[in-house]
Amino acid sequence: MVYDGHRGFHGERPDCLDHQRRGHARRGQHLPRPRVEEDGEAALRLERVHRAREVVRGAGTITGTLLWGAATWALSPGASQRSLPEVSVHSESDGAMQPLPTLGRGQLRVINLWASWCGPCRQEMPIFAALQGTEADVQFLFINQGESVQDVRAYLQSAKLSLQGVWLDPSSALGPAVGVAGLPATLFVNAQGQIVELHFGVLSEPALKARLRALREAP
Repeated sequence: MVYDGHRGFHGERPDCLDHQRRGHARRGQHLPRPRVEEDGEAALRLERVHRAREVVRGAGTITGTLLWGAATWALSPGASQRSLPEVSVHSESDGAMQPLPTLGRGQLRVINLWASWCGPCRQEMPIFAALQGTEADVQFLFINQGESVQDVRAYLQSAKLSLQGVWLDPSSALGPAVGVAGLPATLFVNAQGQIVELHFGVLSEPALKARLRALREAP
């Protein structure tokens, strides 16, 4: 996929970050911008995202991943933290439907929003799979956005990924509910069910481990 200053995104199906915003735009809707506590490092990160958008408007072409890059939004210690939204998801294993906040209730949670067609999602998935096997005190939840159970299973089999906690969000409701406009996105949730950090973009293994340490230390 290529971004052209006059034509917008064109080419192959996007494998990353503006998928949901485009879908809502076609329906005449507008997604809210992510709510970020605009002080300290969070404000600096937000400013970088805004600058990147301005650079793209003046440049000729650039890939969707470079357009958005990656950003992490953490709430400052004094800010009120957001609870998980009441979005219902379906189990990949048996089709059972559950409200997202009930999954892993009382535990630290890492919630990854992904799709099999998303290149950056595929890039980070083996890292999540490996850490799921070693980080026993954290519940990993993989919430697929908008795909069928057949597509999800086909991808997991072809990628030789043995994941626990795979759930489906057929209407892709979770992204807009937490204020993100594309994939991949990862929520870090404390034992009280509050989102303490949201990362938008690919996570490397060192970056994910660092955020797990921060999650354990969060109040």
